[in-house]
Amino acid sequence: MTSRERVLAHLDSQPVDRLPVMPITMRFACDLLGAKYRDYETDHRVLVEGQLRVAEQIGFDYVNTMSDPTREAADCGATIEFFENSPAAVIEEHALLADKSVLARLKTPDPLGGRTRLHIRGNTRFALEGMGRLGCAVVDLDSLCPVAEGRTKMGDGPIILGNLNPVTVLRAGTPESIRAAVAECHRAAGPRFIVGAGCEVPRDTPHENVRALAEYARTAPTAEN
Repeated sequence: MTSRERVLAHLDSQPVDRLPVMPITMRFACDLLGAKYRDYETDHRVLVEGQLRVAEQIGFDYVNTMSDPTREAADCGATIEFFENSPAAVIEEHALLADKSVLARLKTPDPLGGRTRLHIRGNTRFALEGMGRLGCAVVDLDSLCPVAEGRTKMGDGPIILGNLNPVTVLRAGTPESIRAAVAECHRAAGPRFIVGAGCEVPRDTPHENVRALAEYARTAPTAEN
């Protein structure tokens, strides 16, 4: 299967040859190019080249389009402060939505009639039941939220992605310990699972540790095998 075929089939609960691998990489991808993060955020060509390189070299099943929320905010007219080699920041004094009543007039986008991947950083245990009702195809769970609890409270609808601690498990671990940790996440989530970390892969994570995610996906059992 191609990566596209694999991901779309998995979203539809159809047979796949292996689990998809879809971690979030931003600064990690930028560093593969030896580029400055400011250029990654402000020049789409740098972002695209970095993400293509990550997907090809590590074995991901998608090409990530993220830098951080400030890039999209800048395109919408927000005032942003960019830094040479770290994520940008919104200038809160000039926030476009300082009047939160404006939010009620915004229309929720539905790009190409596609599926939604929900990513909320941090401890979302208080909101799990509501997250399950949103109808998202994929829900990223950060490491602060136990996978088993997420599955119980969100139900069998969404695919769960995650949820290794990006620092203590992914960056500081070994390929062997990482594969074992992913296996535990997979067991707790059940067959509707995608391999990834709980949040962004830290920029200084050893490459062999990130490749361990793809190695697990190649050997892990799926509902079909």
